[in-house]
Amino acid sequence: MFQEWGFLISEMLLLIVLAALLGLLVGWIVWGRRGGDVTVGAGLQADLEKCRADTKTCLADLETCKAAAAEKDKRIAALEREIEKAEELVEAAEVAAMEAAGEAVAVAEAVEADHGAHPVHPAP
Repeated sequence: MFQEWGFLISEMLLLIVLAALLGLLVGWIVWGRRGGDVTVGAGLQADLEKCRADTKTCLADLETCKAAAAEKDKRIAALEREIEKAEELVEAAEVAAMEAAGEAVAVAEAVEADHGAHPVHPAP
């Protein structure tokens, strides 16, 4: 009865060793892939940090642009006020010119009435 146990025990040990080797192989395949994922994860983390730095730079540029736009808007408003003042001055100058022209015509007519000839356009 115990004579064939050596073969049985050696067969069991061989199968246990094969199972252990198969387990190591499967573990190496599974954990080996995850080890690559860790490397990829580190690369993604570096990309994320770069993107965050780029975002901070872009936000700083945006704030600079907003400040420049606000300054530009103030300058435009000041120039529009100057244009309005200039238009008012032009209107006042046109009114003054029309009044002066009217006075000049009145003076010319008065001179013509006194002297019989137009001072600017004398008769031929």
